[in-house]
Amino acid sequence: MSAFDKALKSGNFKKVRHPDGGCIFCSKGFYGFFDEKNNKSYFYFTFSQEEHQGPPGHVHGGVIAVFIDEVMSFATGNFFPCFLGKIEILYKKPVPLGVSLKLEGEVVKVEGRKIFTKGGIIYEKENGERDILVEASGIYIRPRESDGTVSLLVVED
Repeated sequence: MSAFDKALKSGNFKKVRHPDGGCIFCSKGFYGFFDEKNNKSYFYFTFSQEEHQGPPGHVHGGVIAVFIDEVMSFATGNFFPCFLGKIEILYKKPVPLGVSLKLEGEVVKVEGRKIFTKGGIIYEKENGERDILVEASGIYIRPRESDGTVSLLVVED
């Protein structure tokens, strides 16, 4: 069992979205799960051919980047507001359409206003195997004028 899965079983995750309608996803009812104690996030998503296809049968790389940013930004919930300053994505395997995939994010280090994250897209197979399709890292920056009063909006406890 991965360290992330152990955190998931802790029961610390809350259903959240970005405040004030947030990004293009949250404004359409999208949400994720955030563990404020361990700065981890996740959500499951099924990419569709109509909205997300790049190469036939697979997700467009730019769409993957948007979703990786989203899951890693949920992990920065204790440091809101912050903005993506840098993202690195390793596309290890093609990401299929029409399959439920797990997206994970977590904060790995904080240095002043910089929040360092990592994330990934995982295909959890029925036999229990985890196939890591995408790995990513990011650096989010808190604005100098941030007073820490903005946070993720808890949708449900």
